[in-house]
Amino acid sequence: MSSVQTPRYLAAKLVLLCPLLVAGLLVTAGSARASSCACNFAVYSVSRWMDPWWGLECDEHCGHGYVGADCDTAHGEGCGAMTGFVRLRFSNGSTISNEDCPDNHLTCFRGPSACDEGGSWGNVCNADFWHCVTGGYGDGSWECNGLQDNGWIYQVAKDNVALAGACGTNWFNVLEFIQEEDPWCCDDPMGYFNVSTWTSEGTSTVYLYPSAQNCNGGSQGGVYPHCGSFGATLAVTMTCSTFGSFGGGGGEGGGGGEENLASPATQRQQGLDEQRRALAASISRRERKMAETPRGRVEAEVAERARLLGVKAAPTALADLLREAATAEVARDRCTVDHPEKQAPACGDLERQLEQLDAAFRELSGGLSLREFKSGAMVYGPPPAPAAPKPRP
Repeated sequence: MSSVQTPRYLAAKLVLLCPLLVAGLLVTAGSARASSCACNFAVYSVSRWMDPWWGLECDEHCGHGYVGADCDTAHGEGCGAMTGFVRLRFSNGSTISNEDCPDNHLTCFRGPSACDEGGSWGNVCNADFWHCVTGGYGDGSWECNGLQDNGWIYQVAKDNVALAGACGTNWFNVLEFIQEEDPWCCDDPMGYFNVSTWTSEGTSTVYLYPSAQNCNGGSQGGVYPHCGSFGATLAVTMTCSTFGSFGGGGGEGGGGGEENLASPATQRQQGLDEQRRALAASISRRERKMAETPRGRVEAEVAERARLLGVKAAPTALADLLREAATAEVARDRCTVDHPEKQAPACGDLERQLEQLDAAFRELSGGLSLREFKSGAMVYGPPPAPAAPKPRP
């Protein structure tokens, strides 16, 4: 057979090759068009509220109002801090950035009450209408009406976050878990905020309005249908650019919105400074509350939490480790406040002590960490999947 290829043969070969060439060009063009959205994010709590059905830790008042016969004898009259966490997440649920809120009356859910030197939430006690007072007492407790607190509070931030696709085609999620803080144990869950928003090219501020409802009864307000609702206005500042034009310094752009805020970088530094001051102010209050809480009350709460979580260990042994850990946490926070620029060796010793206590608690509890046992999140349930934002118009 001749090695010379005829024109007809070459034409047939080209016909076979053309689809492959076209497919290759399409792949090349597609990869050239593939883009990412790079963003700097910061989250702030602008305002916070609770409706009148909330009854934070209504103590030992059975048969009153909507609490009915659900008697909560393990709590005080209801004035304290909110803790929990604030988390930025991708749309698939993986974490971008997380902030665990200390007992500082600030980071997670700052309140309007004057009790505990300000920043806490007093009772919204329609659950016990025999004792509630319209307008509340001077410290904010036993308030019959709803409560609201205003003011920008820095929560969490993350720079240089890459999301697949051009800006405006992808979204991210803000998840907040809020719980009542008890000095030793155990924290009472309020619930989750779960809101999402789209990215957008340039610098902007988006306002989100999450709310949640808690129907635990007893220490957490009225029983169904008089459940306690709470909510907030969150502001998310973002500076985003489709990959290729993002220089990594977008956080210096304006905050957007009508408030004419300082630059995001300045806001974040101010927020971190405020968090440090609040942590320093919280130490003496926390030590006082820990000293005033009877050992029997702590063991009663630990026994109830162990029952809910299926932990078989003796409540007294669990309570001993919880008390040691709470004392070490306050000491660590004091060390951190005293040495803001450079961690002292003593601070590292306290961290290692907490790690050892946590390991001992895991062994005793059957695998639960100190935080997992104490946190109301373990009772409330695992974090929900990200709620998708509303479709773009």
